[in-house]
Amino acid sequence: MAFEFSLERILNLAESEKSQLEIEYQAVYQLFEQLAHRLFQLIEKKNTIQSCLQEKFNESISIHQITHELDTIDLFDRKIQEQTKQYEEVKQRLEKFQDILQAKNTEIKKYERLKQSQLSRLKINQKKKELQKMDETGALRFIRQ
Repeated sequence: MAFEFSLERILNLAESEKSQLEIEYQAVYQLFEQLAHRLFQLIEKKNTIQSCLQEKFNESISIHQITHELDTIDLFDRKIQEQTKQYEEVKQRLEKFQDILQAKNTEIKKYERLKQSQLSRLKINQKKKELQKMDETGALRFIRQ
């Protein structure tokens, strides 16, 4: 008698959903890494411009150059703020995906434990039936003798 888990379709569906979620998670994670890298680059560029401006202050510099450098720094500040906002949004999405994946893993483990439990009970019942048949066979042989 073959074992047939009554909730096999649900287990397969949950595993399929988990696989799909993992693919989506990987895409969001790659976006997260890209945003983090871009943000880091913007901050580095801004710091470089600020360092150059500080060095130019030690030399003679025109007001036009100062305003140009300060405008550039402001532009980088705005870009950094926008990038930080996007980064935080993607980070929140990533955390939601992690929570969903964790819940899906828990659900799958629950079904797998239930399946294992049912399989164990089936094996125990089969063993009992085998022992009962052996007892009946032994009793019949004893009676025939």
